[in-house]
Amino acid sequence: MHIVVFVRQVLDTRLPLEITPQGEVSQKSCSPIYVMDLADRCALEEAMRIRAEVENTIVTAITLGPVRCKSVLSDCLARGVDRAIHLVVDVPAPLDSLSAARILVRHIQELDFDLLLCGNRTLDDGPSEVGPALAELLAVAGVTGVVKLAVSAPERRLVAERKLERGYRQVVEADLPAVVSVDGSICQPRYVSTRARSYAARTLAERCSVVQLQSPTQSECPPLRSLLRHASPRPRPKKTAQPDSSMSVEDRMAMIMGGGAPTISGTKVATGPESAADEIIAFLKDIGVLT
Repeated sequence: MHIVVFVRQVLDTRLPLEITPQGEVSQKSCSPIYVMDLADRCALEEAMRIRAEVENTIVTAITLGPVRCKSVLSDCLARGVDRAIHLVVDVPAPLDSLSAARILVRHIQELDFDLLLCGNRTLDDGPSEVGPALAELLAVAGVTGVVKLAVSAPERRLVAERKLERGYRQVVEADLPAVVSVDGSICQPRYVSTRARSYAARTLAERCSVVQLQSPTQSECPPLRSLLRHASPRPRPKKTAQPDSSMSVEDRMAMIMGGGAPTISGTKVATGPESAADEIIAFLKDIGVLT
């Protein structure tokens, strides 16, 4: 069985992001830091789990992008994949989903795969379009939003549980080969030791196949969509304090008329210990705590 995992390099969302006037996502006030997409990392983990369950299974990781994307394949090799393929393409602007899928299909068809895994949605722009586009162009079954996956190699079938809105789930079956887009909640990616990462980085040139591609022209890969405008989300309104049912009528009316919670004032005791104790006892008697 041959499993191909398409992994992508995205901006680290743990740092603040912003939208440029050209409509691109960039990191704010710092040099860009790239990591493997979380959903793709979960897809890779699912591939490793299936390889452990099904004999004679090979896992191949493939990525598309500039030279900097080789760090993603180094991470894949550290996690235990058998092969890594880097389709190098340098374009001034990020490829849209359809253009990326068209380029990938030309090379994935040569791999004779049984199962193609990818993340359902990337962390940067999240169009959720690459998986369905690959399934359509490859003319195979496509399943999206998968949170549970079981593969039967002898029967060449898979059973997937899809995540729907409002907590609903949908169980579907499909024949292999198929394209499966997994959700980021499907599993917890394994911990990778520093030793494994160092070994993968040293042997990356030997274990990774690099395919240099020409930059696609607009006629070869016409964009699927064009940016019309972008805008920041509306700020959330501040929550106003509501009167508490345990408050007295006077305090509730004062809160409503004053437009907020009543100000609670206190008295500071700055005398000696004995005088302070007498004042505290007198205060407790005034409010009825002591008699």
